[in-house]
Amino acid sequence: MQQLVIIDQIINFIQNKMKVLWLFGALSIMIALSCQKEEIFPKTGYEEVTLKNLTGLDCCGFVFQKSDSTCLEPTNLGQYLDTFIDGKKYLIKYKLEYKASCCMVGPMIAIIELVAVSK
Repeated sequence: MQQLVIIDQIINFIQNKMKVLWLFGALSIMIALSCQKEEIFPKTGYEEVTLKNLTGLDCCGFVFQKSDSTCLEPTNLGQYLDTFIDGKKYLIKYKLEYKASCCMVGPMIAIIELVAVSK
């Protein structure tokens, strides 16, 4: 009789530990997924940028230069432009891409929207 009580206590102990592990796992997954938000920039409207040809620099091509002189390296520029004109101005919405860059002049981005500024 005493052995059945001990076995029952062991089973209850294991079941309680499994509930805690399951809860911990579920919370870990929720936290991991919530940290991977795709934040679109700028928050409202568009940001004005200028297309710059940096092909003379190692591993570089065309990048966007912001008004504060920082650069953005687009990963999908070919999907939005057929012809590349150095110095042309655009309005852009983008999200940050967390990738390595060999050009290293600014953060890697994925273009969400790109509109040419007419003069």
